[in-house]
Amino acid sequence: ISKLAHSHFSKYSFKFIMYGINALSKLFIAHLLFPADLGLFSMVILPINFLTLFIGLGVDYFLITSQEKFEKNANHAFLFTSIIGIILFTLSFLSAPAVASFFNNNSMIAMIRFMSIILVFDSISIIFMSFFVRELHFSTKGIVETVTLLSNSIVSITLAFFGYGIWSLLWGYAVQHFLLMLCYILFCPWKPHIISSTFDKKSIFALFSKTTPFFSGTFLAWFVTNVDNI
Repeated sequence: ISKLAHSHFSKYSFKFIMYGINALSKLFIAHLLFPADLGLFSMVILPINFLTLFIGLGVDYFLITSQEKFEKNANHAFLFTSIIGIILFTLSFLSAPAVASFFNNNSMIAMIRFMSIILVFDSISIIFMSFFVRELHFSTKGIVETVTLLSNSIVSITLAFFGYGIWSLLWGYAVQHFLLMLCYILFCPWKPHIISSTFDKKSIFALFSKTTPFFSGTFLAWFVTNVDNI
């Protein structure tokens, strides 16, 4: 019980700290960029966030809540999400002109293609993140997320100060997700063993069938939250 209480205390403490960092960062950014830049950033990040939903397809939630040992499914899950990440990156990169045409803004093409790399970063991060949540290591997870969020703020504010406009937000966001991936890999006790493990199609399909209900709930929650932005 004490471990659970400490974990939840760490979880919400870091959430509060991150909320403060995010609020201060937005305050500085609002004084350095035009409202149009902020609006354009929201349009660029919307399709990226949508595709992010498909990275895990509920695998992360299954790994967190499953009674089975983490290692039993983690290797196949890591391989699965990594492949999905590459597929989504390709899809985002190729569909960037169509998305830009939908928003009637051709400048979005290069921006969406640049941000597509985040899909690869997140596809690698998601299994490591699942381990931290499952094992109630919210302190480590909170430190990693706080430091990477702070890096986002520093990069964005610095580049905005030197006149890089919307690209300051894009670079800040990309750096945050890259460092998040890197820190998860470095600090997570679990490491994938793709080479030593056999690629079992049956295990992959069995894992996917177990995660479908989790993905359905996540997709519905995203749609309800973002329907006004579409």
